[in-house]
Amino acid sequence: MWELYKNSDGSPKAINCNKPLGLARERCFICGQFFVLNDSLYVVRIPINYVEMISGKDNKIAHDVCWGVFCQGITDDLTLVTKLSEHKRPKRKTFTAKQIECINVFEKVAYECGFKKRIKMPWGLKAKKYNTSSTLAYNVFWDDVTYNDRRKSGLLDRFFEKEFEVDVKNKMNKILGVDEFDDYSAHKIIQDALKSVKW
Repeated sequence: MWELYKNSDGSPKAINCNKPLGLARERCFICGQFFVLNDSLYVVRIPINYVEMISGKDNKIAHDVCWGVFCQGITDDLTLVTKLSEHKRPKRKTFTAKQIECINVFEKVAYECGFKKRIKMPWGLKAKKYNTSSTLAYNVFWDDVTYNDRRKSGLLDRFFEKEFEVDVKNKMNKILGVDEFDDYSAHKIIQDALKSVKW
């Protein structure tokens, strides 16, 4: 009913969950579970005259299946907004044994890299270097490692940060017995870029 994106025939249009959307730490407002890569989603826009009746942002995101079930049998806006205002998002499910193993391996690798302070997060684990703003995070639902630092970055810093993230993930894969290796090299990318420049 309130899906933001529509197909040409007016039917709701689902979007594919991917990294550029920035949903790695977001949860479905219907089922309460974190989104994972390639989930099919609806962006739900609450009509402006009903926004005050529903807590949170005016735009909400839900799995397409969850939203379809939630709206089943509802034919008018007032009934839907009343149901939404009374809806309590369930707690997320606990981590699986495999997810816990991945988190523990990340913690071990991060510690070896100097990130010795651990902070449990609902989506995984964050590790921090003492007396710095440097953090290393692992999102278990996306199987993704990210480095962050509040210090001002230089022009090429992000290339080397990416290389560090990849190196951590490669070490995790080796311990977990995952046959995946990313040969990302900041130096190679920069050199290739320089070679392509016409002086």
